[in-house]
Amino acid sequence: MTDAHWSTVLRINADVNAAIHPQTDFELYGVKDHWTAGVDLGDCEEYIVTKKMRLIEAGFRADQLLYAVVRGFRDPYHAVLVLRTTDGDFILDNEVDRVLPWEETGYDFVIRQSASDPGSWVRIIGRAPANRGKNIAQLQ
Repeated sequence: MTDAHWSTVLRINADVNAAIHPQTDFELYGVKDHWTAGVDLGDCEEYIVTKKMRLIEAGFRADQLLYAVVRGFRDPYHAVLVLRTTDGDFILDNEVDRVLPWEETGYDFVIRQSASDPGSWVRIIGRAPANRGKNIAQLQ
């Protein structure tokens, strides 16, 4: 990933984190989960959908940007965006302004969109390994 691409990722992550104010889907829509982009209120799903949309508009490929569900620190489950690169997988998260390699997030990854079929989800087995620059865990 070039320095320009990395700067774009960091800028979009920070911009979206600042632009959306936290509010639950239940408070906004009366449902547990509602995924939408380009809003100014929302929960973790709205952050990642908006980040993915903005990164695609900036020239990233959709197959590089996958949704994942992790065991969160505040909530039992939390959605994050995975940026797949030749340098490894990085996590864009509304709870952390830094973009981190997936294994440095401290999260237990539960499921992730399939890279080959974004309409499918794959279960992630085990915890994040200590090795840097690798792709997300062994998938089932």
